[in-house]
Amino acid sequence: DEQLWMTWMDILNQVPNSVLWLVEWNPQVSRHLRYQASLHNIGPDRLFITKRKELVDHLLDIPACDLVLDNFLYGGGATSLNSLYGGVPMITLLGKKFSTRMSAVFLSTLGLTPLITSTKQEYFNLARDLARDQNLLKYYRELLRPSRIIRSPLFNVEAYTERYEEGLGLAWKRRVLGLPEDHIYIAA
Repeated sequence: DEQLWMTWMDILNQVPNSVLWLVEWNPQVSRHLRYQASLHNIGPDRLFITKRKELVDHLLDIPACDLVLDNFLYGGGATSLNSLYGGVPMITLLGKKFSTRMSAVFLSTLGLTPLITSTKQEYFNLARDLARDQNLLKYYRELLRPSRIIRSPLFNVEAYTERYEEGLGLAWKRRVLGLPEDHIYIAA
């Protein structure tokens, strides 16, 4: 996505000494990304492109990040969960499709709604400001400390299972009563 790339380049230009950490899927694409970055005065050393790793090694690398920038077109899903579980704050842009709303659901569940943006300009401003403010980054990392996150509804499998079963029960009840399909809301 060209707009996402331009936003990331603008962030790199506004935040000295920052890097964009990407996973390499294809060496030719990596060369092209470095070339594209150079067109925006971003040196090749500012794109930290690593080879794919085993999941355990990938998870061990996550805490080295200061901030995760979610994708506009397809949210992080498992990558977002791994990052949050690893204690790294994430910024997302709330989209209209399921695939662009996953990270916002995760952040909302953790009570981190200030990290959810509704425009590309808000996304850029928040990323720039958060990257420049080590105290604020520390604050969000504290909110994501393991002792807190393990107890959150997002990672509490037993509580999730209970709520899911409750939802299935309500759906079945509607079906038995002959009611039309409708949204089912379960309190967290």
